[in-house]
Amino acid sequence: MAKEVVTLEDVDKAAGPRRLPRWTRLYTSIALVAGALLIMALALLFGRGLSDFQSYGYFGIWLMAVIGAIAPVWVMPGWLAAFIGGGLLNPLLVGLVVGTGELVGELIGYMIGHGGQIAVEKLKFYPTLERWMKRHGVIVMFLFSAVPNPATKAADAAAGALRLPLWKFAAAVWTGKVLKSLAFAFAGYYGLTSIVDLFHRIFG
Repeated sequence: MAKEVVTLEDVDKAAGPRRLPRWTRLYTSIALVAGALLIMALALLFGRGLSDFQSYGYFGIWLMAVIGAIAPVWVMPGWLAAFIGGGLLNPLLVGLVVGTGELVGELIGYMIGHGGQIAVEKLKFYPTLERWMKRHGVIVMFLFSAVPNPATKAADAAAGALRLPLWKFAAAVWTGKVLKSLAFAFAGYYGLTSIVDLFHRIFG
């Protein structure tokens, strides 16, 4: 009796359409949201002018960073405030101000986790996050803080729930946030004016 030969094409057809890996979908979503926020911010600058934003000063940028670290959705997250602020003010000071402001916001999540009110336990990736935190809590908080990502708040709560010492949490988060903010601030210092000019030429 002849054997039926099954090809890779047959397997692909039986499996149906392929889905992108979970992390690919996540980073694509983050990139789309970041792009939308950047467009909204540029529209704000286009309508009000760079001088109006500059008038907010370092305190205004610090406040935006605090709110951006607390709120799940905010039109001016810390990295974007650092980028725009770096193009208008001293980028070194902007990076320090934004990083410190974001630390203040992230402390809210830490305190919530420390108090036992940790709804993030229902998230699918939380068991993995908890395991990482137990083994390398300081490193995990540094990495989560140094890269813009929506899972930072879950990491904050996990750090609090697992009783990561506050000084270790603050040191790791502040270092990561400041390095990230400095990178965006200097990117804004060298590139904001060019981007705004391009925005004006396209939509003006």
